[in-house]
Parts: sequence; structure tokens; C-alpha cells
Amino acid sequence: MSKKRRVSPFLIYLIIVVVAVYAIWFIFFQDLIQFILENAISTDAIESGTDPITAWFGILTLPLIGVLAVMGITYLILLIRKKIKSKE
Repeated sequence: MSKKRRVSPFLIYLIIVVVAVYAIWFIFFQDLIQFILENAISTDAIESGTDPITAWFGILTLPLIGVLAVMGITYLILLIRKKIKSKE
């Protein structure tokens, strides 16, 4: 028999947060994404050294800041909840 791998609750939470933040990013911030790409592809930007690859890197990594923010806020909420419960 093979051992069953258990998925930790943190991994499930991380996957849900990442998928949700990226979905929100690509659905609701299309204008911002288009603005970033247009500025990276324009002739003035190419002369100044801006690269479309850098723009795509920024577009794909900006939501990671959102993921970290959401995880930090939920951690603080859980921490405050735990402190309130411990006082009771």
C-alpha cells in the first residue's frame, strides 16, 4: 500500500489566495495591465531602456504583493482573535 499524502490546511489556503488574487488581477485590472504593456512597448520606452519582458515580469509579480498583503491581514486577524479568546 502506498502512503496517502495529506495536504496541509496552509497549502490549501495558499492555493486559494493565489488563485483568487490572480483572478481578480487579470479580470478587474485589465486597463492597468494594458497601460503597463503599452508603455513598455512604445518607442520612447524602448529608447529609454524599458523592456516588454520587464513589463510582463511586473504584471506577473504585482499580484504576489497582493497575496502577501492578504495573508498578512488574515494572520493579524487570526492573531487578534486568538488573543481575545485567551483573555476570556
